[in-house]
Amino acid sequence: MTDEHKTIAKGAFWSFLAQFGIKLIAFVYLILLARFAKPEQIGVYYLALSILGILYIVTDLGLLYANNRYVPYLYARKEIKKLKFLIKFSYITGGFLTFATSIVVFILSKEIANLAGQPLVEPALKVLAFWLFFQEIYDISKGILLGKKMIKEAQVLEFSPHIVKLILLGILIWLQTVDAEILGITYILSFLIVCIPAVYYVSKIYGRLEVQDTKQFNKIEFGKEVIWFGLVSILLSLVTVVVESTDKILIGYFLGENALNDIATYTFGVGLAGLLLVFPVAIGTIFFPLASEAGFEDKEKLKRITDLSIKWIAMACIPMVIVFVIFSSELLRLLYGQIYEKGALVLSIFSLALFVRALTMPLNSTMAALGKLDIQMRIISLLAVVNIVLNIMMIPRFGIIGAAIASLIALSISTVLFVYYYKKILQVKIEFNFWKLFLAGLIVLVLVWGLKMVFKPTVDQIVQASFSGDSLAILILNKLIKIVVFSLLFSIVLLIYFAVLILIKTFDRTEIDIVEGGLRRLGFSKDLIDKAVYIFEGKWIIR
Repeated sequence: MTDEHKTIAKGAFWSFLAQFGIKLIAFVYLILLARFAKPEQIGVYYLALSILGILYIVTDLGLLYANNRYVPYLYARKEIKKLKFLIKFSYITGGFLTFATSIVVFILSKEIANLAGQPLVEPALKVLAFWLFFQEIYDISKGILLGKKMIKEAQVLEFSPHIVKLILLGILIWLQTVDAEILGITYILSFLIVCIPAVYYVSKIYGRLEVQDTKQFNKIEFGKEVIWFGLVSILLSLVTVVVESTDKILIGYFLGENALNDIATYTFGVGLAGLLLVFPVAIGTIFFPLASEAGFEDKEKLKRITDLSIKWIAMACIPMVIVFVIFSSELLRLLYGQIYEKGALVLSIFSLALFVRALTMPLNSTMAALGKLDIQMRIISLLAVVNIVLNIMMIPRFGIIGAAIASLIALSISTVLFVYYYKKILQVKIEFNFWKLFLAGLIVLVLVWGLKMVFKPTVDQIVQASFSGDSLAILILNKLIKIVVFSLLFSIVLLIYFAVLILIKTFDRTEIDIVEGGLRRLGFSKDLIDKAVYIFEGKWIIR
């Protein structure tokens, strides 16, 4: 088992654990907000965050994006002098730009609120203005940890503001004072509290970086290179935002009076399908630093980590796609209510679209790691144009289903292009037993569909089951039950899928070694580990 396999497995584990915890905390946070805050205050709070979020993309000239690429790149090449300059440059420049933007937002909060057509958001903007600065310092610190492949520490940092924010909300509820401005203060505090130890920890890392290279470099030219990379990355992010927002805007434009209801139904379907990206994002967290570290100089390593990442993403996502396709109607009714059940086909189609997108995430990251931002721009720009044209053609005729189909087609085209450019630039092929993963998925799809038909009355009863009452405890209990039902459903499909993968001998020696090492670290007995390895090796299967 190679070092990069171990790194990806370890990184994916910690990233997935953090993402799962963040999703769970966000779920509880929203329940508490809905229970104890007035709807208009919640709206003001999230509108202020949305406005600032858009500003945050551009306010630091893309230094965060550049950090993600250059920290692992410079560290791997022992260019410590450049690396130390980059860390100082990022904190000073990024901190200055975001702090200056925070002051501007604070001063012009009334004008910004009026421009947004919501004067009531002014006080929240004033309070949240300085979040831009603390978020920047927090993200720079996290990026440095990721760049040095300190995945566990980076994910602890990723998780920390969310748990702090939940604790502070609990204090507000106890004090019976939950409004947009107070929520804004707790949001800033959640990052401020985490930033202090994060910067201290990075300062320790900075102090341990020993400069061995005596070669001088032009700081101005290097700074320009970093900023240029960041600016192009910002442009890519903005185009991506356009792609992700176009469908909802065009639904509102074409569907007239019922547009708001259709947008809500579409949003819930798309949002649930978005859970599909939790594991791919976890893989991407460690993949990008590894790809930046490898670069053009080690194509074999880049190919190994790309093949492995795509394979693991496919293995993790296929069971969830099966759940979303077969139980789309039941899941929407279970989680959001019967009114949103009509978005079932949107959920099914969009889960396929996001699956296609997930498979290309390592290829997309490879382009960025190699500095091929021009290729990324071509593909994403084409994706935006195709998506807009298809939405214009399909939404008037097919409604929200047409929007989902447009996304599936556009993302499929971009996938083909990413694969083409990956092969062309690196002169390598994507190689693993892809057909086995899809064969297993097809078998499980048919099997689970049949089981659903047989046990449909039972499934319907489980979906509709809930405790009566309107207290907070009953509300949270009912929500948690729904999470447990969804988790069990996914776990059953996952177990069936992996059983089929074992039967058709999909796992190679490297993956079996990773399973063995993971079980050993968890403290399982040698006898149990040997049995697990025996099962994964498939030697018990009759040939």
